[in-house]
Amino acid sequence: MEQYILFNEIGTLAGLDGVNETVMFPASAALGIEPCSATNTCIWFKAQDGTADSDKVEFTHLAADRIAVYKALVQLLNTRTKAGYTVGANTLTGTFPNKCTAVAVTLS
Repeated sequence: MEQYILFNEIGTLAGLDGVNETVMFPASAALGIEPCSATNTCIWFKAQDGTADSDKVEFTHLAADRIAVYKALVQLLNTRTKAGYTVGANTLTGTFPNKCTAVAVTLS
């Protein structure tokens, strides 16, 4: 069974009405993890729209926590559940990978 990861960047129920704010990616679509800045780390996924571009999920954290964040993101990508999905980050509930404090989704 394909495993999916859910990401929600919106912190209010009223805000959950826009495009690309809450998305699910198949874990197998992950292309890689890399630093986007001193305090941001990104997971890149194959684009959901089928183009040659890629989609980005960006996590905010302290610069000193980068290695812990990498470990948490690798664990997230390798999580397997009977339900077929796991929550990667949910701003509404304050659920983030270890040491992360925010998430932003950018689709191509």
